[in-house]
Amino acid sequence: MVSQPLVTEPHTEKLDVLFSQSLKAKLQFAAAISHRTMSEYVMETCLAKADETIALAHLCCACGKLRCDCF
Repeated sequence: MVSQPLVTEPHTEKLDVLFSQSLKAKLQFAAAISHRTMSEYVMETCLAKADETIALAHLCCACGKLRCDCF
């Protein structure tokens, strides 16, 4: 089953990333079998990892500090 894209706001910024030929091919294959464009696949997987990293760091949304006791 293919999920809906995570990002719905307009894309106005560009991120330049260099890959080796074999890494690019691997990402293209993963994107293809996920029925995503390369940009969609990279963006969605990177954003998912960013969310996971932020959650693990216990970043406080109220003050922006790590591991605070605001609540």
